[in-house]
Amino acid sequence: MRAMRYVLVGLFFVAGCGGDGSEPTPSQVPVVTPPPPVPVSVLVALDFSGTFGGGGTATGSFTYDKTALLLATDVRGLAPNVTYPLTSWTFTVTGGAILPSSTFMNGAPGHSAEFCVGACVFSAPPVIELSFLNDAGLLLHLTFDLLDPTPFANPPADLSAWGGMQQSLYRIPCPVCVPVAIFNDCTLTAPPPK
Repeated sequence: MRAMRYVLVGLFFVAGCGGDGSEPTPSQVPVVTPPPPVPVSVLVALDFSGTFGGGGTATGSFTYDKTALLLATDVRGLAPNVTYPLTSWTFTVTGGAILPSSTFMNGAPGHSAEFCVGACVFSAPPVIELSFLNDAGLLLHLTFDLLDPTPFANPPADLSAWGGMQQSLYRIPCPVCVPVAIFNDCTLTAPPPK
């Protein structure tokens, strides 16, 4: 009886290990492909403050992911340019004598933003352009020199890729286009790390 137990165990072991007893070929070995790496968001937050004719001021902040993929290319028939998403924005404009005061913020009904890099304005060298439209039909248009050496790969990596202010406006959108207030100056800063 003891010999019979060993024979049964031995038969089970041989039958369960290789099927027909042959070694698996490379085509039978399953290939496991690892999942693609999950991109890590790296947020860039910047604060803006500026003044324009008639005693107007604008202050606010915006945030974007510097690892974001582009949304579109060659917008408005201008080339080359790309647009990237903003993750958040909020601006308060005190209109002064020219235009009414207003706010611009993400998540509010009727508010939108465009973050364009490259040839975003007619007859201009490459720029960084932020355009905000609100539910009151007002446009906040902020334009900066582009210092980013690789603007079409990812959004600007940090504040150092943003140059000085170009012609920036607060106005009623075209085709009406007026009244318009032109910014006299501005500061763009990175808030201190938390």
